[in-house]
Amino acid sequence: MSQGVTYADLRFVKVPRRESQEEEPNDGELTYENIRGPRTRGQEEEKKEEETPKEPEDARESDRRTWFTILALLATCLFLLATAIGLGVQYGQLSQQLQRESQNHAEQSNLLAQRLGTLEESLSGSQELLRKAERDLLLTQKALEESWRDGNRTQRQLGDQVRQADLNLTHLKWEKEQVERALGQATSCQQMGCCPHGWKIFRWKCLWVSPSSERKSWRNSKEACRARLSQLLILKPWSARELWDGVIARDEEPNEYWIGLRETWFGTKWVFTWVDGTPYEASERLSQRWDYQFGTLKSGIVSVDIEETPHPYICEKAASPEPPFPG
Repeated sequence: MSQGVTYADLRFVKVPRRESQEEEPNDGELTYENIRGPRTRGQEEEKKEEETPKEPEDARESDRRTWFTILALLATCLFLLATAIGLGVQYGQLSQQLQRESQNHAEQSNLLAQRLGTLEESLSGSQELLRKAERDLLLTQKALEESWRDGNRTQRQLGDQVRQADLNLTHLKWEKEQVERALGQATSCQQMGCCPHGWKIFRWKCLWVSPSSERKSWRNSKEACRARLSQLLILKPWSARELWDGVIARDEEPNEYWIGLRETWFGTKWVFTWVDGTPYEASERLSQRWDYQFGTLKSGIVSVDIEETPHPYICEKAASPEPPFPG
């Protein structure tokens, strides 16, 4: 057993340290290194590791943790750096995109502002046209209302005129009948001489012209005619000039005579009416100097005077045996 030298036995044989580096091993000593031959680099490193005293297990575990921590921190830093770089790139891209969008927005805003300005100008013009149209419409509406009122007023006036024309036509028909009847009677009276003594026949009426010495007030003249079964003269249907020239001017001296015309209050104004109640419709325009004026016949025209003034008078009655007119 002592003679059998194995590789395992030789491997653990340690060579004594040389005291000096200048000393070389004895070639005659038989050692493991001499037997094994020259060492390789790997074997030398292995030998160094074997010669290096082993550290405690806890220290190596702590070193590993420290390296792991450093690696984790380094990895975290690299991740954060990569994230920051990515965010920076994205921020740059977003900034460029936002800048482009801002430019587009500015351009669109300018276009919209221009369009808005154009629309505002158009709207202002439209509003002005609308106001003008409203004013024109208001004026037209007022004109239509005024025309409508004028039309209604004209219609009422036409209605009144038509009614008055109907009344006048009726009255003219009645007067025509009376004139025709009186004319017939006057013709027969002229043939028979039916006017009383002292009366003058004119057309179909018998007229009493008082002498100039017989002067009375208007009311007393009216009563004097009533006493003669007649009434004060009514100038219908002839004119004052026609009667004056036909009856008075040729026989009597020029004078002023009472006739059957008086001023009365009718509704809201003073009007002249004949004693039979019909309105005065002659062409002469009578002056209104006093209230309660009464008509006269003076030099072929109709005039007025106050009631108390004494004048001669003219009475009339139909040229027939019929009863006289009421006074």
